Amino acid sequence: MYLSEDEAQERITHPANLSNVVVEIKKRTGRPPGTVTLSPAAREIVAQASRVLPPVKVAEAFGITRRHASNLSRGISSNGSHGRQEINEDLKGKLDNSAKALKDQIQDKALEVLMASIDGLAEGAKGLTPVNRAKVAKEMAIIHDRLGEKKPTDQSVKVLIYAPQQKELEEYDVMDAPIKEVS
Repeated sequence: MYLSEDEAQERITHPANLSNVVVEIKKRTGRPPGTVTLSPAAREIVAQASRVLPPVKVAEAFGITRRHASNLSRGISSNGSHGRQEINEDLKGKLDNSAKALKDQIQDKALEVLMASIDGLAEGAKGLTPVNRAKVAKEMAIIHDRLGEKKPTDQSVKVLIYAPQQKELEEYDVMDAPIKEVS
C-alpha cells in the first residue's frame, strides 16, 4: 500500500500520531510523596513495636508504609544515597539485644514458676492438686528448655534405667491366718 504525499503529511500531523505527543518521564527517586522521615530513635521504636505488633498497625500509627515498618523490625533501612536497602547494623544490634533480654526474662519467669510448682509438690501445697502442679512444672520446663541456649547435641544416646525400690522379705509384716475347714 502506497500513500500519496498528502496522505502521508495528514497522518504525520494527526493528533493521534504518537510522535506528536510529548511524554515527560520523570524518574522518581527517594521516598514516595508524603512519607515521614524518621529519626534514629523513632526508627528503633518502630522496629521494636513492629516485632510485637502487626506492622500494618505500627505503620498506621507512625504514618509510614507497612513495608518500611516490617523492614525496620528486621533491622533493614533504606539508604537513599545508594538507592537500595541495607542492614542497619546499629539498629539490628539493638533489636537483637532487646530480643535476648526479653527471652531471658521469659526464661527466668518460667524457671521461677517451675521451681515454685516443684516446691509445691514437695510441700503438698494447697490450691492445685499434685497432678496439676506436675503439669505446670512440665510446661514450664519445656518453655525454659526451648528458650535456652542451643548447644551442640552429642550423637551418643544416654539411657537411664531406674529400677523400682524392692523390699526384702524381712521388711514385710507376715501374719499366719488360721485355716477353717468348711463343711
